[in-house]
Amino acid sequence: RIGDCVEVRNERISPHEFDTNVGIIQRIHVFDEHDVDALPTLDVFWFWRETELRRQLCQYTAGDALLRIPNESAAPFMDHHLFCDIECATAGVSMAAVCHKVLICDSFSAFLETQSCKFTGFGNVCFSTHTYTSGDYEKYKRSPFAAMSQAVFVQNLISGFKQEQKQFGEHRVRVSANKMRANSIEKVRKFLDTYALMYDPNNNDDEVQCMAENAPLELRHEGGGGGGGELKEMQSVCTALGIPRIKHEVALYGFADHLAVYTEIKRLVKMDSDCRRKAHVLEMSSMKLRDIKVKIFCEGKIRKQEMIENIVKKLVELRKYYYQSQASSTNTTTATTTGTRKRKQMEEDTHLKTNGPSFKRQRI
Repeated sequence: RIGDCVEVRNERISPHEFDTNVGIIQRIHVFDEHDVDALPTLDVFWFWRETELRRQLCQYTAGDALLRIPNESAAPFMDHHLFCDIECATAGVSMAAVCHKVLICDSFSAFLETQSCKFTGFGNVCFSTHTYTSGDYEKYKRSPFAAMSQAVFVQNLISGFKQEQKQFGEHRVRVSANKMRANSIEKVRKFLDTYALMYDPNNNDDEVQCMAENAPLELRHEGGGGGGGELKEMQSVCTALGIPRIKHEVALYGFADHLAVYTEIKRLVKMDSDCRRKAHVLEMSSMKLRDIKVKIFCEGKIRKQEMIENIVKKLVELRKYYYQSQASSTNTTTATTTGTRKRKQMEEDTHLKTNGPSFKRQRI
């Protein structure tokens, strides 16, 4: 929502830049109310980290008292000390680039209290007490820093947006509020489905760990481990396909239960055509792909295209193992049968040499 602070992935063009930028949402745009697959975009005001701001101020005259950073931080906290720059804004930031929300405290003491806590939905905690506006110094030779209250600043953003909405509505025939709201919610929900898949607690990804632990509960459900019969069936599939072990302690996202996942994996493995198998995988939702990925111990990140490629490759490996083990089992059975016949023939020959031929008694 407007006023929320978020961390956005940054395409680094310099080794000094951070992997992410922190910003505060000024506006949210929903362009086509008929296309639920189109994600909303954001207009964002950016924050300077104190580390970045120190480098930025080096271009000005050294020792100028006006450029002294207020409430300078010690080295461990410089990357968490933020300064909002209302002259530095970007329009049209895709929601797909958002990593997570950021909780920004109004004081350093509040930051220290909350830093060690995990807040559901927040991936980082920072603090901000001042804004930074370079124009004030360059044009008017006055301090570029001004004290700010995060709560007041957010309230001003919301009030300004409501005023713009009111003026905008006077010049355009808009769809009904209920329809627009429903479509917007659907778009955001679709984004959250993808967003939840970007975090894997078992994978050392570049995302914040607590987001994986706090994935929205409504986007997943815990599948039951199944009874003894189901466990035996799942173990049978794992043994046949060469899967190291049953993995039923994890959450399910697309399938109704764990046995259904293993049944689907076996069905895909036994398909004769590679093209047909790949076509079935391509038709699956991201949620089902994630379930299969976990069960077959597939490598790679949880992003749909990457999951498809890695799952198809892994299924080919499992198919090769399955038919090799089937052939080996058949050969073993044949060899056992042949050996049994030879052993029986040897016993009969030995008996014949020792006792002579045996005759059945017949009634005359």
